[in-house]
Amino acid sequence: MTTSQPNFDLGGLFGRAWKLYTENVAVLLGGMLIIIAINFALGMIPVLGAFAGVVITGPLLLGYYFAVLKVLRGQGAAVGDVFSGFQNFLPGFLAYLIITIFTVIGTMLCVLPGLFVQMIYCLTYIFIVDRKQDFWPAMESSRQTVMAAMGSWIVLYLVIIGINIAGALACGVGLLVSGPISALILAMAYEQVSGPTIQASAT
Repeated sequence: MTTSQPNFDLGGLFGRAWKLYTENVAVLLGGMLIIIAINFALGMIPVLGAFAGVVITGPLLLGYYFAVLKVLRGQGAAVGDVFSGFQNFLPGFLAYLIITIFTVIGTMLCVLPGLFVQMIYCLTYIFIVDRKQDFWPAMESSRQTVMAAMGSWIVLYLVIIGINIAGALACGVGLLVSGPISALILAMAYEQVSGPTIQASAT
């Protein structure tokens, strides 16, 4: 893993992410809709639904980033890839649970610590999928990668936040575009700083 200060071409990252999104909209939008629909359905179930949402969201995010990496590498992604994260259920669940707890604690202290937690752990699911790491090593790899080049990642993450705010302002529907594009940008930034990549694999 490299630790040199990355020089993120923000315009280039966004332009490539937009191109990949438009070329793979069925997979990227479809996968996002599946995650939203499942969580919405679970949200209709009192108490138990919220618990189930916490349990399955991590594995679903693993599957989504698996699809994103396949799109990025031209490996023929499919909408069904979003369910591939259940093959790595425990790391996905524990990563989501712990990051959520850390984020809630940070947000209770002040909004900025919560955002900082999200930023330093933003690559966790990619490290699990791409490097076959368990949840804690993946969280540490993400933290170390981001903190080794904090300035560059702060700028990148602020851009991602801005993209998603713009998506939310478009009656929320824009998040169906900004969400996948944000995931693509994170995956591209990961590939730029993580050194030689491994073929995306769900196992």
